[in-house]
Amino acid sequence: MPHVTIDKDRCMSAGRCITDEPETFGFDADELADVLPGARPLSLERLVVLARRCPGLAIDVFDDNGRQVAP
Repeated sequence: MPHVTIDKDRCMSAGRCITDEPETFGFDADELADVLPGARPLSLERLVVLARRCPGLAIDVFDDNGRQVAP
């Protein structure tokens, strides 16, 4: 299953990921993007699109083998 993390140092709080996938991403207490607990899984293809749309390139996507595929 694909895996995603948010690099808090690169997050610009633009909220594009949250707008695009509000059931998967939200803001944390510092108003930085975060993956929501229990978030529904997204396809690898969808996660790559979201990562590439992130202005800060803060969404790191890993494939089923743990290899980073985006940004």
